[in-house]
Amino acid sequence: MDDRGPNLNAYDLRDDGWLRTNMPSRERKIRELPWVHDGIGIPEMGAVQGLIYLGRYGGSFFFDMMEQSWVPEGKHLAAMESLGNLAQRESTAFRQIVDHPTVRDGISDNEAKIITVLYSVQVYHPLLVDILLTPERVMLEERSIAVPRYGKLLITIIRTEAGAARTMDLLEEAIRIEAEFMSSSWPEQQVIYFFSEELLDAIRGLGVGRGVHPGPFVASRSVVDSDDYPIENASNHFAHELGHYFFRGREVWIREGAPVFLESIVWNARRGWPVMPERSPCPYANNISGLEEVDIEQPRGEYLCSVDFGERLFHDLYRSLDETTFRQGFRKLYLLSLFDDPEAECEGTELSVCHVRAAFTTDVSEETAALAQKVINRWYDASEPFDLSLIEGTPVDPDLPQIGGRIEDAYLDHNRISVSQDIDRLLFTFRFSHRNSGPFRVPVQVVEAYEDGFAYRRHKKTLTPSDDGLETVWVSRSQPRAVGNHWVIVYDGDRKVAQVEYEVIP
Repeated sequence: MDDRGPNLNAYDLRDDGWLRTNMPSRERKIRELPWVHDGIGIPEMGAVQGLIYLGRYGGSFFFDMMEQSWVPEGKHLAAMESLGNLAQRESTAFRQIVDHPTVRDGISDNEAKIITVLYSVQVYHPLLVDILLTPERVMLEERSIAVPRYGKLLITIIRTEAGAARTMDLLEEAIRIEAEFMSSSWPEQQVIYFFSEELLDAIRGLGVGRGVHPGPFVASRSVVDSDDYPIENASNHFAHELGHYFFRGREVWIREGAPVFLESIVWNARRGWPVMPERSPCPYANNISGLEEVDIEQPRGEYLCSVDFGERLFHDLYRSLDETTFRQGFRKLYLLSLFDDPEAECEGTELSVCHVRAAFTTDVSEETAALAQKVINRWYDASEPFDLSLIEGTPVDPDLPQIGGRIEDAYLDHNRISVSQDIDRLLFTFRFSHRNSGPFRVPVQVVEAYEDGFAYRRHKKTLTPSDDGLETVWVSRSQPRAVGNHWVIVYDGDRKVAQVEYEVIP
């Protein structure tokens, strides 16, 4: 499947008969643009629709803008889309913007990048519009990079206050890694990233945290664009938000789960850490379809559960299939969101479980298709069992040569084997035998895992046993624990030196 879309004849200006009948000169001007006449792809579709709206609702501004060099050349497609949406849906604001001194005397390339964000800003926080149209109150940072299968891609950061110098490097890193992994051209003509606490505050009621993809650009809180923000968290955040250039749509578990998976891909390339989920398992249901039957008091809880399941489904496919096969399926899923094939099994471009099955089970061997189907069923409706091989497959070797001894025992709070779902923290105790005298320190990694076969929390710990040979480790939680079996596993390097299993009950 190609990344290009239909040509103009098939698209036919979205069959806008009103424009063609009532304003044929405007329809003709759009059709005669070289970048439209030669055929349009996905990045151009929004711009063409924007021009249609401007032809229909933009008055004389339509002709003024068509004289701008960046329109005939097909530059700043996202700005055309933003202006068209303003003309159609925010007519009063549209007239105020096009009459603003910054716009009235012609739109420069830099101003076109600002205009890209104005439609969404007008919808969510109109007071920011005038600030963004005042050049001395806006800072732009730009970088042109070469992206595989795309060519030159321009990254533009829009700020209203100073940000971190490292941010541009982190954005470039995530874009390169994701474009290479997706084996696809970048979905947009450019990447525009707007940092604004005010905009994110304004749309916080929609469940938005530190970032959002409200149109042909990304917006994040200014705090992420700061040297005080942990660089690991910033890297993951940018990887996630940029992943939404590939995956959007209605189903939360796909539109959020896929970008969360891409976070792990970027982190693996950046630090070499395993490509595995890090978020806690869902405490309310044990599969995606089951969420529809659960009465969750807070909508945020259902949202987070959808993200958890989507992340795990893609990670499970990644570890079950070979990397080439997974990447082909993952890319195919993205392409299914672009083109509606009337002969395809799945209807429309709003990704669903049908599209996920089609992406990973077609054009592959019967064996691969059966394996992919098994993994998808595991997470969607729990009709297949979880794979515990990563947890149960490695034996425990309790020897610790550093101390001339071993971990003799490991247990949960006086050998409890079950705990309540809403318990705050758990205390694990390790009992050592050792020949070395004096205090010693053993660096280990403590991993928490769930019965779905995945680890969900990793943290480093230095064991420093007391004189009686005992050491304790607190295991914290960030949300109610998922009901079912959990494990705490301790690694000394690559060796599993301790493992404790416990059950969480409602």
